[in-house]
Amino acid sequence: MLPKSNRLVLSKRNPEKLANKVENGQFTIRFRKTASDFKAAVVVSKATAKKAVDRNRIRRITTEALKTLQITGLDLIVVVKENINDQKPDQVAKSLKGVLSKI
Repeated sequence: MLPKSNRLVLSKRNPEKLANKVENGQFTIRFRKTASDFKAAVVVSKATAKKAVDRNRIRRITTEALKTLQITGLDLIVVVKENINDQKPDQVAKSLKGVLSKI
């Protein structure tokens, strides 16, 4: 889990307006450049993984991968598009790094 200072809080009443978008086969990342440290939220839908256990594992793997990357000055919403349950955090970090290099 990301530290509380690095969590991007989303609400249904007042959703964040993160207009910029980059994507690859596994992830869609919406982002906004900021002057502060990075904040992130990870979204995994039921279409990606049916079981809550699998969705939570995907969230944990993705947040661990985000921790290893040294990101500054971005607010991110990471939408996972395919089941990455069997991948290691370093493989996911490599994929995320490839997507973030497009920013």
